[in-house]
Parts: sequence; C-alpha cells; structure tokens
Amino acid sequence: MGISSGNFTMTGTDNTVIGMNTLRSNTTGYQNTAMGLNALGDNVSGSYMTAFGYKSLSSNYNGFYNTALGYQTLFTNYGGSYNTAVGSWSLYNNTNGHSNTALGMNTLSQNTTGIQNTAIGYSSLYANFNGNNNTAMGFESLRFTTTTSQNTAVGYRSLYNNQGNYNTALGHNAGSTITTGANLTCIGIDAAPSTATAIDQVTLGNGFVQSLRCNVQTISSLSDARDKKNITDLTLGLDFLMKVKPRQFNWDKENGMKETNQTEAK
Repeated sequence: MGISSGNFTMTGTDNTVIGMNTLRSNTTGYQNTAMGLNALGDNVSGSYMTAFGYKSLSSNYNGFYNTALGYQTLFTNYGGSYNTAVGSWSLYNNTNGHSNTALGMNTLSQNTTGIQNTAIGYSSLYANFNGNNNTAMGFESLRFTTTTSQNTAVGYRSLYNNQGNYNTALGHNAGSTITTGANLTCIGIDAAPSTATAIDQVTLGNGFVQSLRCNVQTISSLSDARDKKNITDLTLGLDFLMKVKPRQFNWDKENGMKETNQTEAK
C-alpha cells in the first residue's frame, strides 16, 4: 500500500509494506514489515525485519533481524543485524554494528560498528562510535564514551564523560568526573574516584558520607596466589618482628576525619 512500495520485489515473500517507497528496492528479502515513508527503502535481501517510522532502516541492504521504531531509527544501517532501536534517531548512524539495543531518543545515535551495547534513556551512549559491551541506563549515562568498552552506568549522567574501560557507576552523577580512568567502581550519588584518570579504585558514596555500615567488620583481600610464582618461605624471624612499631593515634578532625582511636603497625 503506497506509491513504489515493494516496487522491485521478485522472489521475496511474506512482506507487508505501507507507505511511499517502503521496501522499494527489495528483490529477495522476505518476512519484512515496513510502515512509513522510505522505511526499508533500500533493502535488497535483508529479511525478518520490522521498521515503523519515517526512513526507519532506510539504508538497510542485507541486515537481518533488525527492529526499528521511530523517526529515522537505524537510518544508515547497511549490514548490521540483531539490532533493536526505539526512539527518534536511536542507532541512527549504525552501519555494521550488531546485537545492540537502544531505547530512547538519540540513544547510541553515533554508533557505527560497535556491538553488544545496551542504552536506555535519552542520549545514553550517544557518542559511542565503536565501543563494545557497554551498558547505560539513565538520562545521558555514558554520554561521551566513544571507543571504549565493558563499562556499566546506571543513573542520571553516570559515567557522563567516560573514555576509559571496565568502569562501573551506580547512582545520580556517579563517576561523571571520570575521563580516561579504568577499572573504577563508583557507588552512590556524586561518587567519584581520587582523580579523573585514576585506575583500580572503588569509591563508596560522596564527601558527605559519615559512616559505613555492614554486619561484617573486616574486609578480606582477594587471593592472588594464581598470579604468583616462585613462592618461598622467608627466613625472617623474631628479630624482624621486634622491629615492628605499633602506634595509636586520633584522626585530625580539622582535616574532615571523624575522631576515633586507631592503631597501626609500621
């Protein structure tokens, strides 16, 4: 239904097309549903796709199993498959990226070849170009991430400026100051590492947190034996232990620390 809809279809079957130029170039693609001006307009052999909206999946040539709902969703997709885009301009620039899910206006809009990314919320993962395995949930979460991978951000503008890998942020603005830092975990509103480029840190809460509560009062370190070799017993004995100097002190409250008795050995 519509001018030039399904115009060149030869052997493709089970297609449903509504709107001007929908599935116009299709020849062998099958089991596609397109509704909206130029939806799946350039598709030739791609199959199992659903496109609803003006120019949704317009440039798709041979991608499979894509779903696009909204104005110009998956607009430039050429051969990417298994993508889901819901919201205007979501996955707009995707070409061959696959297995991406974008829900919300401008989500994953700049993605071209990135794979296995999930973005939920306005402009989340907006600038991602070819980063992989990122998860963003919340308004502008992971907004400026471009090429890095394996980041997880949950919350308003969490990991907003991130350009690092393996970072995790949970909370409003959590990790938003991070730039090239890596393997960072930030939990709580405005939680931030020591610097924007720090590595291998965990931050709980912001500067206003006064106490940490947990039923367990000790923290056990992870075993790193598997990363070591040539392990031998030391011959250090009582003389070495006698040189250890235990000390007791109070935190200086003028520097923002809560005054409590502490002990340490050096």
